[in-house]
Amino acid sequence: MNCLHAPPACRLALVGLSRLSLRQVPQSRRLATVVGGGVPAEEAKQQQAEEREKTRAERDAEEGRVHGHLPEHGQKIWVHNHTYDGHILYSFTKVMDTNKAYRQMPYTGKKNVPAKLRKDYWRPLALIDFGDGLNDVGRSVFQKLREFKKRHELEWGRDDPEVEKRLLHMSKHKRGKELNNQRPNAVADVAAVLGGVGKGSKMWMVDWEDLKDKKVTVESPAWSKTPIGSAQLAEADKTGEKNARRLEALRVPVMQAGERKFVDWQALSRLTVDVKDSKEESSFDLESFKKLHKTKIYWAREEYLRYAKDWTDNVEHIIGLPGGKRKPEAAVIKKGSEQWQLPVEQETNAAPSPSP
Repeated sequence: MNCLHAPPACRLALVGLSRLSLRQVPQSRRLATVVGGGVPAEEAKQQQAEEREKTRAERDAEEGRVHGHLPEHGQKIWVHNHTYDGHILYSFTKVMDTNKAYRQMPYTGKKNVPAKLRKDYWRPLALIDFGDGLNDVGRSVFQKLREFKKRHELEWGRDDPEVEKRLLHMSKHKRGKELNNQRPNAVADVAAVLGGVGKGSKMWMVDWEDLKDKKVTVESPAWSKTPIGSAQLAEADKTGEKNARRLEALRVPVMQAGERKFVDWQALSRLTVDVKDSKEESSFDLESFKKLHKTKIYWAREEYLRYAKDWTDNVEHIIGLPGGKRKPEAAVIKKGSEQWQLPVEQETNAAPSPSP
């Protein structure tokens, strides 16, 4: 007899018998049921336990990650732009992360913060490409851009009283809309940061090709596998002047590190050169050998780069994002060319970057 047409009492009895029969089945037989893919439940549970036992370092090693990030993390910075309100978001990926994006959005009033990230409102404004092996430089630039953006949002009247007066006479809603539009400021910030502005900027590097014939006079524990700093240079000058007369003239050239920014000073146990008696002749100034890293910027539109008043020579501008259409007649714009001349009506839109 069909259970659906049975009386209610019969249906309850059948349900009780089915539960009783299920409890009488041994545990081993119940776990032997086959899960999707033909893997028994016992093996599936064992695999899940093994995955949980793996440490984060082991999982990162299998995926090729370094400190939880992919090897190319920091080599590229995407500048995302809200086409209507002018919001600016920085990201290491082409696709924005919603949680990370909202951390960069200030609260400028009711109805001034988008409720969600709509793909039809957001477009890439530019892509900053530092090249292979310069992840630390990209992360340093990313930090500076985030800091300058925050200062633009909070210190909008610090240097220009006219701007402060104009914003204070607006309604709260209009003032929030005005502060949301950070497109000109973002371009000016990119130009300043790529030009080496900011304390501790890693955009500066030492040109080892110019230093290949130079010598260093030092016998001091102050030298270590760290970036060359002013304190180490001062210690080197003092030690070199003191020990130049009593040490043997052992000529050791500076390590030709190529593109590296660090020198393994621990491998060189003792570096000396013959120096003159005067400190002026024995001093070694590394600041004069520093230069900026070469960087490429892919612009979605040519007029965006005009928001900045000036660009340094280390930046190469390419019109058109990777994978999209580019203008063949103006694919690369170099400083000093005819295409570099800024239109007068767009020069006024340039916003100065905050001082470091």
